[in-house]
Amino acid sequence: AAGQGELKNMESSAMEGAKEWLEIDFHAPTRSVVQSLVDKGDTASLVKMFAPRIAFGTAGLRGPMGAGYSNMNHITVMQCTQGIVKYLEQTLGTEEVKTRGVVIGYDHRWSATGVDSEMMARTAAAVCVMRGVKVFLFSGMVATPLVPFCVKYKKCAAGMMVTASHNPKDDNGYKMYGANGAQLCEPHDKSIAALILDNLKPWGDYASAIESVRDSPLCVDILEEAKDAYFEEMAASLCHHAD
Repeated sequence: AAGQGELKNMESSAMEGAKEWLEIDFHAPTRSVVQSLVDKGDTASLVKMFAPRIAFGTAGLRGPMGAGYSNMNHITVMQCTQGIVKYLEQTLGTEEVKTRGVVIGYDHRWSATGVDSEMMARTAAAVCVMRGVKVFLFSGMVATPLVPFCVKYKKCAAGMMVTASHNPKDDNGYKMYGANGAQLCEPHDKSIAALILDNLKPWGDYASAIESVRDSPLCVDILEEAKDAYFEEMAASLCHHAD
C-alpha cells in the first residue's frame, strides 16, 4: 500500500511538473512532446521526465537530452544558469560579475528535438545577458579545456561548458568553473543548487532572447583570439626544444 501511495504521489508530482513546464517551454518540439503525454494521461512517461529533478553537483548537471525536469534541455539549463548568476552576484557582487563576465562553450552533441549543445549554450548566454552580464560565447564548438583557460585569460567571474565528456551520445551536461579556472567543489555546489530552486521561474522572455543573443553588444565571440592565446601558452609552457 505504501508503494502504491508513493507511486501516486510521483504521478501527481510529474503531472503537476508537466503542466508547469507547458507554461514556460518556448521550444515547440519539446513542448509538443510533453503536451501529447499530458493529453493522453501517460503518467508513466511523465514520471520518467519529471521525477526527480536533475540534480546540480560538483560536476554541474549531467543526464539524457530530452524534455522534462529530469533531463538536460534548454529549460533545466536556463534554471541552472539563473541560480549560477545569483550565486556569482552574491559572492562577487553584481557590478563585478557584470564587468568581469563569463565564458560559455559547447561541444557537438545533438538531439532530434533541436535541444543541442549550441542551443543550450545560447540559452545560458541569454540568461546572463538579460541580467546585464557580459558573455564570451564561442562562435563554434570547442574542446572543454578552452573554457577554464579563457576564464583565467579574460579574468572572468566564471565559465560554463555544455558537454557530457565521455558519456554516451544521447547524454549532455553543463559544467561550471570558478574564477580560478577550477571545476566547482564543495560546498559551493550546494549553495548553487539551493539558488537554482529559488530561481526556477524564467526571468524574462527567453524565446526571442535566445535567438538574438549573439547580436547583443554584451555577447562577444573570442574563438580565434582564445585559440591563439591557448596555443601560445602551450608553446611557452610545454615546448622546450622548438628548434
